[in-house]
Amino acid sequence: DADDNPRQEIRFELQLVDSETSVDEGAVADQETLRELAEAASTMNSTPSGGGGQNYQTSRLVREYALDWAEGFCQGCEEEAPFVDESGKPFLEVHHLHRRADGGPDAPENVIALCPNCHRRRHHGRDGDEFNQQLVEKAEERNQKFL
Repeated sequence: DADDNPRQEIRFELQLVDSETSVDEGAVADQETLRELAEAASTMNSTPSGGGGQNYQTSRLVREYALDWAEGFCQGCEEEAPFVDESGKPFLEVHHLHRRADGGPDAPENVIALCPNCHRRRHHGRDGDEFNQQLVEKAEERNQKFL
């Protein structure tokens, strides 16, 4: 400052946020349309967000696509979602099959919806890598429908 006293500072990292087209609440889009919207949005958020950590933003449309495809069922254990969230929708978590930190895209072909147990199994289970490979194979079957 003017008296040569040190000051504390707070730094904010500003990020440009792209607005995404979204499916209106209550409107029903077919899976092909939702996938097209998610594919278009997937190129927008391919870099880490935030400061020094590896925190990646997931496109809302990519998330909506994964949850819509799952139709309320875990794509790992194939059981119904364990509960419904505050908005009344089945609670599932979106998992990136190939880690974003390793260059995996935030794209429809790289996501799958899992119950919390299966998601933790993938990341913390002894058989996590083998389980993820099974999930990759399920997603590849799903993706064949769009080729």
